Formats: sequence, C-alpha cells, structure tokens
Amino acid sequence: DGAVDVLRGALDQVAAMEMPWRKSEATRAFVSAMIELAGVGKGLAWRALLGGGPWRRAIARFPKANRTLLDALFHDSVTPLSLHAQASPFGAAQEAIATLDCRLLPGTDQQDFVERLRRTLGEQIHVTVLRNRPAATAPLHSPLLRMLMDVCEQLDPSCTPVPILMPGTCDALGWRQSAIPCYGFSPTQLPPQQDALMQWSRGTLRPTEGQLTWGLNAMVTATARFCVDG
Repeated sequence: DGAVDVLRGALDQVAAMEMPWRKSEATRAFVSAMIELAGVGKGLAWRALLGGGPWRRAIARFPKANRTLLDALFHDSVTPLSLHAQASPFGAAQEAIATLDCRLLPGTDQQDFVERLRRTLGEQIHVTVLRNRPAATAPLHSPLLRMLMDVCEQLDPSCTPVPILMPGTCDALGWRQSAIPCYGFSPTQLPPQQDALMQWSRGTLRPTEGQLTWGLNAMVTATARFCVDG
C-alpha cells in the first residue's frame, strides 16, 4: 500500500481509541450547576453524566450538537488537523505526514498518552511531539473566583455563575508556567433556557446588545474591585 493508505488506516485506529471517562473537579462543578439550573425532574440527562452508568449512554441523552463539547470535557481527544503527501513519479506517495491536535485533560500523563498513541498507530508510523502544553485547571475555591462570581450575582441576583473547563482555551499558558492561577472571565447574560449555555459554548447563540452591555459592566466592576482589593 502507499503511504497515504497506511496513514489513513492508522488514523482510523486512532479514531476508534477508547478514551478513559474522567470527571475533573471543574467538570463536576459545571455539571452540578447545570443540574441546579435544569430543576427538579429536568436534569436527568445531566445527572447521568455524574452517575456510574455507561458514559456512551449518558452522552446519548443529549442533542447531537452538544455531544462534541461534552465529550471533550470527559475525555482526552485526538483531532487530525492536516495531511500532507507528495506523489512520486513512480506511483503512490512514499511518505505521508499527518498533524494531530491532542487535547489532554488535567491529570493525564502525557508520556503514557504518547506511548499509547504510538502503539495504536503501529510500527510503520513515526511519532514526533511538535509542541507540549500541559493541561491545567485553576482552583475552584479561591478569593479571585469567589469575587468574580459575587460581581455577577450582585449585578443580577437571579443569575447562576457556572464554571466550565474549556478544552480549547490556552491563553493563560504563560501565567500557568509561573504557577499563577488563571480564570477565563467572559460574563454574558444568557436566556433562561436549559440549552442556552451549550449553544453559547458552540458559538450558535448570539447575545443581545443589552446582554453584552451587562457583561461589559460586570467586567469593569470586577476589574475595579480586583485593583482595589487585590
């Protein structure tokens, strides 16, 4: 077989990898908040995520559009970004290169993950780690996070601040390397519908001008309080 066929077969094996189902502290807090928002009798799907049953069945309770984000909160993930191959004048390409984006949850042993990936890809595939960015999560119980939540509740007493582990966010990498806890803070009022947060996370929900203005006010208030109180 040509290099492209060999690589494609190896990537199919990676796609079939069973990633361990893990519940980080941040994800537990997120799901618990969503259960509270859903209310009695309406949070069964969210409760299933924290239960001990099969994770595939728990994820299947949600609309298909939500499953990708939820899956990333509970599993390490591998996503192919690009595939390069140059045809040979004598036939099929002799070399093919794929770039993979591996998003690891906090607590995953990176070396063990890479070794597992190598075994899954097979001996014909050479694996090189191009960039290593350790996953990290900030403490859920800290004066800074409590202040951010207090500001939101002060400006809207009916709101429920919801922490979430964002698998695609790495803006704070430099600070984390210096052991400085960091939080993403993008206050936005969302409509009181159960799926609003999931739609916002997928980028399919557009806040109104009034909701964005509320968020800007929350950001200014939190910044001022942080500068004054430290």
